[in-house]
Amino acid sequence: MLLVRNCPSHVRLSIVRPTGITACIAQPRVGWLDAYLLVEPLIHGVGAGKITAFPGNLDYVIDVIPADIVTSVMLAAAAIAGEEAGGAGVCGESRLGAPVAVYQCGSGNTNPVSL
Repeated sequence: MLLVRNCPSHVRLSIVRPTGITACIAQPRVGWLDAYLLVEPLIHGVGAGKITAFPGNLDYVIDVIPADIVTSVMLAAAAIAGEEAGGAGVCGESRLGAPVAVYQCGSGNTNPVSL
C-alpha cells in the first residue's frame, strides 16, 4: 500500500511474491544457488547425518520454487508492465484496472514437495 500511495504516476508497479526460493533447475546451471537459507540447511543436515528426525505431517507440502523460475516470472512481469506503460493510468494501474499487478510464484499445486 505504501508503494501504491507513493509511486510516481509514470511508474508501473508490479509485485512478484515467490514462495521459498531454492536452487535453479536450469539457468545459470543446474543446482546453482547463491544463498543457503531455506531447505538447503535441512538437506545438508540430513545428508550429513546430523538431522535424523524432523517433526511434522508427512503429507504437508513445502512450497518451494527454483530461483530461475522466479527470475523468469520477474522478467515476464516487467515485460507486461512495459507493454502497459504506453497507456494512461494512475500508479500501477493494470489494463484490468487493478491498482497493482501482483504475481504469486510457487509450485506446490503442480509439483508438490512433501515433508
